[in-house]
Amino acid sequence: MKGDKTALTQQQIDGLRLFRRSGCVRCHSGNLLGGTSFQKVGSIRPYVTDNPSKGRMDVSGKPWDEMMFKVPTLLNIERTAPYFHDGAVKTLPEAVKKMADIQLDTNLSEKQVEDIVAFLHSLNGEIPKIEKPAPPPNGPETRKYVEEVY
Repeated sequence: MKGDKTALTQQQIDGLRLFRRSGCVRCHSGNLLGGTSFQKVGSIRPYVTDNPSKGRMDVSGKPWDEMMFKVPTLLNIERTAPYFHDGAVKTLPEAVKKMADIQLDTNLSEKQVEDIVAFLHSLNGEIPKIEKPAPPPNGPETRKYVEEVY
């Protein structure tokens, strides 16, 4: 992403090209390769699951929000298994194959899946350490803290 042409192996480059050519970038785009929109899971074929969640529809009550979920960022995707909103997909190759089928109407060969997965592995990076803020004080100080903040 920073222009280093030596950062990827040939297989990862092939996977990136296939990722783009197949249409994955319609949803997984931008600096985070996703995370900025909601899309229907199962836009071509229904996503079959035992999970009762209906996505945004569970919150909005609107039928057009059925199976609409936030598109995840693909940064560090290798480290976030299991996949999909219900965690039903256990491996990254299985997730790639299923998304190609239900979202893009594409049947990827094993080699194509391997290439895309190799590209996705290249998206691993350092996970930032996040420090938890200190909790507010307990006792009489809490009331004073809440009154000051609100």
